[in-house]
Amino acid sequence: MNYHTVPCATCATTTKRELRRVNESAKQQWKTYCSLICQRTARNKQRAILCNQPSCNNFLQRSQDQTDKKKKFYCSHSCAAIINNQERALRKPKNYCRNQSCGIVIPSRNIYCSVKCQRSLNRVTKEEYARRTLNTIKTFFEKTGRIPFKKELWKIYKPARIAFGSWNHAIVAAGFTPNPVMFAKKHLAKDGHPCDSFAEKIIDDWLYEHHISHERKIPYGENKMTADFRVDNTIIEFLGLHGQHHRYDQLVKEKQKIWKEKNLNVIALYPHDIIPIEKLSQRLQIFVS
Repeated sequence: MNYHTVPCATCATTTKRELRRVNESAKQQWKTYCSLICQRTARNKQRAILCNQPSCNNFLQRSQDQTDKKKKFYCSHSCAAIINNQERALRKPKNYCRNQSCGIVIPSRNIYCSVKCQRSLNRVTKEEYARRTLNTIKTFFEKTGRIPFKKELWKIYKPARIAFGSWNHAIVAAGFTPNPVMFAKKHLAKDGHPCDSFAEKIIDDWLYEHHISHERKIPYGENKMTADFRVDNTIIEFLGLHGQHHRYDQLVKEKQKIWKEKNLNVIALYPHDIIPIEKLSQRLQIFVS
């Protein structure tokens, strides 16, 4: 049997073939391959393309039709995501810090690059704080006919301190006399009852204005302690210093013991129950017919 040496059409490696097969291949214009691998390689029309992600060195196979339609190819979803995210970020309009003197690019969800820039842009002058404080105090006086407590206007308490140094200084600047310190001065209610504090005067005046008959300084019959108010069979106690003075808290406990022993009906009021006046109305609503 005659053999003839022919080169592989893919890798050019020489291989032996029968002469009759060599003649038949030449007649039919067939190509000769040294192995199935070379044969598959020759039949594969795809092209080897480098991944378009710059930091990736992987190659991928794509057909001629695909390479004609697309310009970018990626070896994986992660490589495609890296490039797409970068291009998306470039297409988005840049978000700058609202402080124009800053000019720093920040994430789209933010408004300022820092708390410092936010404060510098939203800074309010002392003159503006003073104007707001005085207008609020005067408006409150026009509506209620009295000077406000700082607890009633807590939103302007800090601006008042910034502009005037203290709450009482702001009251004076508005043209009024500051409220006296609790329990530091005696007061006279509208019905003539003497009160130990301005808060007690507010309670007494509320009862008087609602035409509710009431008594002041009712003795408990023990230890010279007295109740602040009595309406029918109900005792009203204002515990203004509760939680602030140890001795005062002891006296409150003694009163609570008497309430329990004598089975008294007592309404205990605290500073947060009388300011604003609507809260006092809610607590004493049971006396309004």
